[in-house]
Amino acid sequence: APLSQQRGQTPLSNHLWSVWLDDGMRRLTWTPDLMEAEMIAGLLKGEGIAVLIKRPIGMDVPGFLAMGPRELFVDDAQYDAAAELVEAHFGLN
Repeated sequence: APLSQQRGQTPLSNHLWSVWLDDGMRRLTWTPDLMEAEMIAGLLKGEGIAVLIKRPIGMDVPGFLAMGPRELFVDDAQYDAAAELVEAHFGLN
């Protein structure tokens, strides 16, 4: 069973449309392009929060280069702090 089900969580458990990955990471938010994703990742990394940037399923086309949406994932233990930072600085609520 996925890690989220083992923890008794639902995949969409809060207002940021949180999604769980099997390695204990949770989707924090999405951006329309790589530039915005890198800005948010830089803020989080500056606060000591590790972040993973991925293209959504179906959008992983090499020809897109920096174009196209990105999803940002953080460790479950750092999720609340990351969500607070992102909402405070970017208003992604």
